[in-house]
Amino acid sequence: MEAKGLTPPLTLELNGRVHRYCGKDERNPNTWCKGFDNGDGTAGGRFGNWRLGIDEPWFYRPASLTRLSREELEELRRRNEEKRKQAEEARITKFLRVSATASKILRQASPARPDHAYLVGKGVLPFNLRQSGESLLIPVRDAEGVLWSLQFIDPSGSKRFLSGGRISGCYHSIGPKPVDVVLVAEGFATAATLCEATGYPVAIAFNAGNLLPVSQSIRTKYPSATLLICADDDRQTPGNPGMTAARRAADMVGGVVVSPDFTLIDSTAEETP
Repeated sequence: MEAKGLTPPLTLELNGRVHRYCGKDERNPNTWCKGFDNGDGTAGGRFGNWRLGIDEPWFYRPASLTRLSREELEELRRRNEEKRKQAEEARITKFLRVSATASKILRQASPARPDHAYLVGKGVLPFNLRQSGESLLIPVRDAEGVLWSLQFIDPSGSKRFLSGGRISGCYHSIGPKPVDVVLVAEGFATAATLCEATGYPVAIAFNAGNLLPVSQSIRTKYPSATLLICADDDRQTPGNPGMTAARRAADMVGGVVVSPDFTLIDSTAEETP
């Protein structure tokens, strides 16, 4: 994880569950990892960061273990496949439970107030958002319109999702019904700004790592539409994850990358005494 620029957790239970937390300099719990105890002294799993689009495997085998026989390897593979199936079944069960919770919260919410501090600070309209208490609610739906989770945005801009909900490939749409052009962006404020400026429909992918799955979902649903992948230009972040993820998504779905032009801002900053 350190080699990828991520902060490892202090501890990790090897139970197959995703452990989310805030890494260094993160306001939101975008860093995650999970692991399994293989029952033979070895362990493995995955780790990543949703905002940076990182998703990598890890494996641990102590040097003291002797080489496994073919029969032992087959048994290990069998046990791992059984654990994988059990974890997948548990994950789907939790998805469905979170979906039901999201539906209940959304039904009880009110239309978002235009004077919400986050909307005012970003200078955007609420569009079709709803509000619960002081939190804006952004539905997380699949391409068929099924609600799987919710994103909450508080007045300070802090964001979180319902724990354990499905996110990959899901999005929230604002603007008119898609016809010829569809925009894909990471966050609501960016999407709202784009929609107001262009009049085109925009799909909110929520993070850089979800740009590709969302773009693929939209390409399947609207095969002839022009997809504009509107990148967050994270130019001050090593590797520029926003641009990297946007280019990858565009390459995979035959889309076009659109990004901010900082030329005027940079030149003005240089002239400021």
